[in-house]
Amino acid sequence: MITDKNKPLNTSGIIIDKIQYWREDNIHAVLNWLREHNGSEKLSYNVALNEYFFESPSGKHMLNKGDYIVIDQYRNFYSYSPRITTSNKDSIFKELEDMRKNLDKLSGDDPLKLSFELSIDSLRDFVLDVEADEN
Repeated sequence: MITDKNKPLNTSGIIIDKIQYWREDNIHAVLNWLREHNGSEKLSYNVALNEYFFESPSGKHMLNKGDYIVIDQYRNFYSYSPRITTSNKDSIFKELEDMRKNLDKLSGDDPLKLSFELSIDSLRDFVLDVEADEN
């Protein structure tokens, strides 16, 4: 599963944009991206550790080279360490499909059902985007 420093991916909506952090190679691009999305306050720098930290709804996390910062449709920001590779993509898709099957237990007009279905579709798209970034 995609993780936020080993916590399950749990956005409140559809992932609408993302950027990958490559430390010195693109810190200016990351800062500009956060400014464009009004999220500059989410990033802080610790001089003593020479590391950037990102504030998400689940807490403050050190950003590692290769981590993604994503924003959902509700303007919530999250940071994720990519745990997606070609070798585990199929197991992630199976997990997403299992989640979708569990949604069948909810009634068709339940607003949570639509929200979860959209989130599952968004996660699937995110997995495909990460795979494309790797290639």
